[in-house]
Amino acid sequence: MATKQKDTEFKSALSGISIGNLQAAMEKGEAPQTDKDKELIESCDRLYSFAKRHKEIPMERAKDNYLLYAGKQHDYRQPTFKTVPVTNIIYSTVEYMVPLMTENRPIIRALPTDPEDVPISKGATKALEYVWEDNDMDYQLPFIMRNVAISGDDFLKVYWDFESESVVYDPVDMEYFYPEPYVSSMGSMKYCIHAEPRPIYEIAGMFPNGKYVKPESFHSPMADAMSDETSEPKEAVEAEGEAVMKTGEVLHLNRALVKEIWIDDKTLVEKSKDITDEQGQPVFEFDEKKEEYILDKDGNPKVRKFYWKERKYKYGRIIIWANSIKLLDVAYPYKHGKPPFIHFYNTRVRRSFWSNGEPFHLKAIQTQLNKRKAQIDFIADLSGNSIWIADIESGVRKNQLTNRPGMIVWKRAAGDVRREPPPPIPEYFFRTIDDLKSEGEVMSGLMGVLMGEKPVSVTAGTAISELIERASIRVREKVKYMENSLVRLGKITMSLIRQYWDEPKQFMVFGQTGTLGEPETIEFSGRSLRSDPNIKIVSGSTMPVSKTNKFEQAIVMFREQLIDREAFFEYTEFPGAEEVLARLGQRDQQQQQAEQEAQKMEEKKSLMNYLARVQSAKIGADSKLQGSQSSDMSKLRGIQLQNEGKLQVGAQQGMMDFNSLLTGPPDQGTGSIR
Repeated sequence: MATKQKDTEFKSALSGISIGNLQAAMEKGEAPQTDKDKELIESCDRLYSFAKRHKEIPMERAKDNYLLYAGKQHDYRQPTFKTVPVTNIIYSTVEYMVPLMTENRPIIRALPTDPEDVPISKGATKALEYVWEDNDMDYQLPFIMRNVAISGDDFLKVYWDFESESVVYDPVDMEYFYPEPYVSSMGSMKYCIHAEPRPIYEIAGMFPNGKYVKPESFHSPMADAMSDETSEPKEAVEAEGEAVMKTGEVLHLNRALVKEIWIDDKTLVEKSKDITDEQGQPVFEFDEKKEEYILDKDGNPKVRKFYWKERKYKYGRIIIWANSIKLLDVAYPYKHGKPPFIHFYNTRVRRSFWSNGEPFHLKAIQTQLNKRKAQIDFIADLSGNSIWIADIESGVRKNQLTNRPGMIVWKRAAGDVRREPPPPIPEYFFRTIDDLKSEGEVMSGLMGVLMGEKPVSVTAGTAISELIERASIRVREKVKYMENSLVRLGKITMSLIRQYWDEPKQFMVFGQTGTLGEPETIEFSGRSLRSDPNIKIVSGSTMPVSKTNKFEQAIVMFREQLIDREAFFEYTEFPGAEEVLARLGQRDQQQQQAEQEAQKMEEKKSLMNYLARVQSAKIGADSKLQGSQSSDMSKLRGIQLQNEGKLQVGAQQGMMDFNSLLTGPPDQGTGSIR
């Protein structure tokens, strides 16, 4: 918690300023600055002046680009009889390009670099989605890319707000950002400056030395270009600089240019620690003879020390000043050690930091096109109001001849009064206009098929989709530049999450489209990650695709069982998908219940048939058994009777044999029994 309290000393002067004690703004004495502070501020002012001089040409180009985008290519010092038409192909190019680049939300993924972070990588991805939604980037990104298309560059400041304890994305106009000269990227930059005018009372309420800051002038080239759109009433300007105190006094305050520099300060400081032995006891210094201890100023033995040097500002340095008054000088608190700015850029060449906006390449074509149209309008005006030729003796006064339609002129003398027929409009004028429009499409990279024009010779949907795919190559290249900036945004955001989300944080994510399912509740802690994950943008997630082709692809994948029903509706972004899925779920549940009941009835019927077959088989078996038993009994009875007859006959025969033994055989000799 000590680190967190220390970090609260750092606050961005140009982001999230709150109005403090306005009474302090009345005091305008001499700031209590040391000579060292004054020397530091003078060095910072020299860096600011150096960067400002190198930015003059890009700023003038950005100003001209905005004027062309706004349709102000004429200075309007034209004769009253000449028209100044403006066919603004630059405006249409920008407004077609920006929706193509930002129609879909980029799908950002946090891929783990440590094997132990794999189970929690989903939480890291959801944390990025939460920060994106919390800063309303779906709304901010089109504004950023519109500025990129017009001016060539735009910036986003990323910092940790210690009051709300959240990651904040703050847009910064190109006009207020000053990079180090002669660098071509943010990664190679050693310092950069954010300078923006702020009301004096805000400065006084935020910094201890803010009450010593005096108003100063600031020239804004972009404000001059936008004077018609941003001009404020005098009362509003005065109200902005007034603050009514409790004492009833009214302070008429102005603004001062607050400058904030991030610098990769490599100042080294010497560090030391006591040397101890294996038992942890201090080791003392001896004299040259190794006989006595060297004593310090208090008369105690002097402990041997180990000395080394390290950077005073480990991650960088932040210095804030205004009108030669130092407001803040602290160590940069963010561990990523990178400038807190994300650079969004258009097409640029190597060794160049600043990019060229779309008007830079289309200026000559649009100027020539409008010049030709102005000539046609002038010839058309002459055709309806041709030249008068009047003789001096005609008797017609000069003020009688005007260009009023249907005018009748009466004359007295016999002189001639007539109109000369205008010359015909050359045919090449119209061909030139068509050629210039075609050149504008080629130069901008936005062909007619991207603007909804149907090709004459192509009718198949697949062929038209292929034409759109090829025609959007230039736009896809710009999308790659945007995604590269978003990857850097994700890396800095994840580093801040790892540093400041100490405890598990619960948040809700509404998903990619916000049409499927309930908001998802996530719990995630930045300290749970062992290392910063890799940030990737899912390929093709930003550019829009044909919804018809997308729907057909989803049907094929669903038919082949490559995706389920929820994935089908999420992929096609079907309106009202949540209600449809709910109804389909109820229908599936009803069908499942009906199938279960039918299955139960079928099982019951099968069981009853089985029981009937078993009963029939039992009855048949019983009858067969009874018949078998009756037959067996008859057989047994017959055998028994037969055996009884045999026994009776045998018994009678035995008695006859016995009797014959007693009496002897008839007609034989006598004998006796012994």
